[in-house]
Amino acid sequence: MDHIIGPLTQLYLLLMVAYIAFIIVNHNRTASGQPPIRAAVWSYTDAWPMVHAVAIISMLGTLTAAMFRTGKTGSGRLDFLTVLLPSAFMQNAGMVIVVLLFVCALYRISGKQLGFTFDAKQLMKGIAIGVPTFVAVALLAITLIAVLHGLFGAAAVNKLVEISDKLNGANQIMGDLKTNKELLGFIIMASVLAPIGEEFFFRGWLFNMIKIRTTKIGLAIWGSAVLFALIHVAPLSIMMIIPLGAWLAWSYHISGSIWKNIGIHSSYNLMMCIIYVVAKSYGLDIDKVI
Repeated sequence: MDHIIGPLTQLYLLLMVAYIAFIIVNHNRTASGQPPIRAAVWSYTDAWPMVHAVAIISMLGTLTAAMFRTGKTGSGRLDFLTVLLPSAFMQNAGMVIVVLLFVCALYRISGKQLGFTFDAKQLMKGIAIGVPTFVAVALLAITLIAVLHGLFGAAAVNKLVEISDKLNGANQIMGDLKTNKELLGFIIMASVLAPIGEEFFFRGWLFNMIKIRTTKIGLAIWGSAVLFALIHVAPLSIMMIIPLGAWLAWSYHISGSIWKNIGIHSSYNLMMCIIYVVAKSYGLDIDKVI
């Protein structure tokens, strides 16, 4: 159960911290005589039920799938095809549904205005951009490891990699995959389900909320990027995903289409899966790297 419950709990706690931080900032402004941060459509208090709604939908999806599971893997973890994949579907569908309800229905903002309307052209453009994005992040990772190695030495870097590997949920799931069906299911989860849900949530809602609340594009880009990175937990993943999240937020800002982002995110994750499969076929152990 830890593959799903752990990340969901972390997501919930991180967003709760962000919400509390918003309240503190607003309180400090009013206490110092400044006007409170307000927007025409969104308020910080609306973030609270938003986070709860995503958490509840995700948890219900996991528990429902677990009730109908057919077994466990040899390591004692919940079966991927009958529990984890349906749970991932529910979690990401929940993110999309809740965002649409909050942003489009509650605030009466059209999906077209926020770039939610399906756009095949932008999707394909994003898919093409995702490949060089993956290469750029891979080069950044190599550079970062080299810098850390030079600053702190091999022992410290190896320890960091070890800690990151233990905290990387995707690595753990991939390590448990036993059949081609499970591998295909993971690829679908990583390159289709997760990009849709995460882009709607972190860019479609969180980025827009910060941007509208503060009118500061830079804060919206980096704030949403940091929160997006933190849910990945592993230190090395966080370092790599912060710039990736900033790039995704900027891409969404300049294109005005969430589907371009979904395309970038999708092909990026697909490249990760392909590298993993190719390495495995040659007997290489790259779990600690990706």
